[in-house]
Amino acid sequence: MSKVKIEKELIKVRGQLQSLQKKEAYLEQELKMAEAAEKQAILDKHHISVEELTAMIKTKKEEEKKILNMAREAEANENTERRYSND
Repeated sequence: MSKVKIEKELIKVRGQLQSLQKKEAYLEQELKMAEAAEKQAILDKHHISVEELTAMIKTKKEEEKKILNMAREAEANENTERRYSND
């Protein structure tokens, strides 16, 4: 391949890349919108308001914290028992 042909091919490929990058960004935005619409449809189907969803998320986070704290306490107690049993 001659240098001129290679340069022309590079220009062509760079143009294709630019076009594909624009298409990728567009499709990513479309995907986000589709996911948001899907989530909204689920909320609408089950008649869940934003306030209810917020309360559910808050409750779930609080439960996760309690479980984590219980696991930490159990581990601490286990470590304490091991220390005393090794003495």
